[in-house]
Amino acid sequence: MISKEKQHQIKTCIDSYLGKGMTHKMTIFNRVADEYGISVNYVRKISKELRIDMLEKVAILQGNLDFNEYHKRHT
Repeated sequence: MISKEKQHQIKTCIDSYLGKGMTHKMTIFNRVADEYGISVNYVRKISKELRIDMLEKVAILQGNLDFNEYHKRHT
């Protein structure tokens, strides 16, 4: 099992590749997997968590989700 800190680093790495303009999902997954020495399937799992986190933040910005509700989900 990978630690929460390592999962956070993987999410940050995925986000970094997106921020650099990389748009091909499998290229991102393969690069992250190579960088961290983990399977692509595990990167896929972490990317799902990142996607949910991002969608919740967008919902807050759109006024569809209260921050307190968001905080309850993540504590």
